[in-house]
Amino acid sequence: MSAGVIRPAASEDVPTLADMIARHVTSGDVLPRSAESIRATLGDWAVGQDDDGRVVACGSLWSYSPLLAEVRSLVVEPGLRSAGWGGRVLQALVVEAQRRGIATLFTLTRAVTFFERQGFTITDKSVFPEKIFKDCQACPLIDDCDEIALWMDITGGGLAEELKRQRLATALALRRAQRRAADAVNPLNAKEIER
Repeated sequence: MSAGVIRPAASEDVPTLADMIARHVTSGDVLPRSAESIRATLGDWAVGQDDDGRVVACGSLWSYSPLLAEVRSLVVEPGLRSAGWGGRVLQALVVEAQRRGIATLFTLTRAVTFFERQGFTITDKSVFPEKIFKDCQACPLIDDCDEIALWMDITGGGLAEELKRQRLATALALRRAQRRAADAVNPLNAKEIER
């Protein structure tokens, strides 16, 4: 394997990244990312550049909260998939997430063995409702999804705290919705729900 470098993505990488992602979308490896969306999130991308200056791998982070981020769009050019590029890009993303204070990383993928070798653990997709609402709802495979959710706790204890926060937020939102529904039907019922 050539050494190459792993570095933050730069604006001149955007066309290459958009093309690379588009080619992997057709094979079902990743979701589409437009050049505009890549440009808008450029600070979240890492690339692998070979000794000839070609971008041969990439990946990005998508933050859902200060404690939770997704590893997404992690791709390596065909023919180089066993050369360590994916692991090196992923490691750069983990280091960046740690620098940002993110406690938990997750991914949805078919490359389960790869992520397990990198320290991720299989979990249930329902643990990450933000992902389901953001991306999965628009996916044509939502009812037949074969991707597996994996997560990594990178700062210790983050996932448990994040899940507690999510459950509390969901419970409060449900209670507010029940209150509004009761108020709409009968303003006197709202007082019963508050008790």
